[in-house]
Amino acid sequence: MDNVTIFPSKKVSDKEINLLLNGLIKLIKKSAEENIELELKRECNFATKTALDLTCKLKEKENKIGRLEKEINLLKEQISKMQTQNNIANLIVNNSQF
Repeated sequence: MDNVTIFPSKKVSDKEINLLLNGLIKLIKKSAEENIELELKRECNFATKTALDLTCKLKEKENKIGRLEKEINLLKEQISKMQTQNNIANLIVNNSQF
């Protein structure tokens, strides 16, 4: 029992209890605010990353649409040329039959 120190008992006042509780409440509130702030930063970072990823994917899709539109126009031109050639060939065949 040499290592045990006994303090004389002292009555704790209501004011001291209230101060202790208020201090504890402030610590809990500060900790909760810090946790919320960290969570909001994580969510903001996730949202930013997701937005950047989606923007990149959208740009890729827009580029693909542009390439496909060009390809469609080229195919339409080829079809038009082939129809013209077919019409000319039909005229030649029909004229040679007379």
